[in-house]
Parts: sequence; C-alpha cells; structure tokens
Amino acid sequence: MTEQPMTQQQTCLRGLELAERFIPSMLPGHAYTAETMCGIAFWKRLPHGMPSIVGQAIALAVDTGVLNLRVAYVNSDDKNWYALLYDEPEQESETNIDPISIKLN
Repeated sequence: MTEQPMTQQQTCLRGLELAERFIPSMLPGHAYTAETMCGIAFWKRLPHGMPSIVGQAIALAVDTGVLNLRVAYVNSDDKNWYALLYDEPEQESETNIDPISIKLN
C-alpha cells in the first residue's frame, strides 16, 4: 500500500514536533533556524512553498509561547534564528556563524 503524502496541516504539526524535540539539545547563547531545529532531512523533503509555511508555524508557536524560545536574530533574508527563552548569552568579542547555529553576543 502506498503511503499518502502529509497534508499541509500534518506537515506543520510534524515541524512543530521536531522543533520541540530539538529544544533540549539547544546550547545557551546560541541561536538556531527552523531548518536546523526540524532537521535537514525533513526540511529538504518539503515540497515547494512548505518550508516557508512550516517556518511561519514555528514563528507563530514562538510568538504565542507554545515553544519556549525567543527570536534572537533575523538575518537579511528575514530568516528567524531562535534561542532559548531564558538563556544568558555568553560574552564574546565576535559572533560565530556556522550552518548549525550562531553564537549570540
């Protein structure tokens, strides 16, 4: 039997579930994108337009307090980077940016 593709709602819920599961592994003082929190494998399989929709669902969950995160940084592409809600960023002279996270000053 062929597996049915997920609906838009199911895809958003799966993205939120993956992001929530990622939170315990987040480092204080670092920020992560929705793509990183959901996992690259999940993100790359999303059909055209769905990364934006899943990203908006995560942003709404953060904004309404469903996910205990905060928007730490928005880059020039309007991509949100999320950090732990109650972390204290470590002081460092410059921001380290890598494909996984950014170190907050």
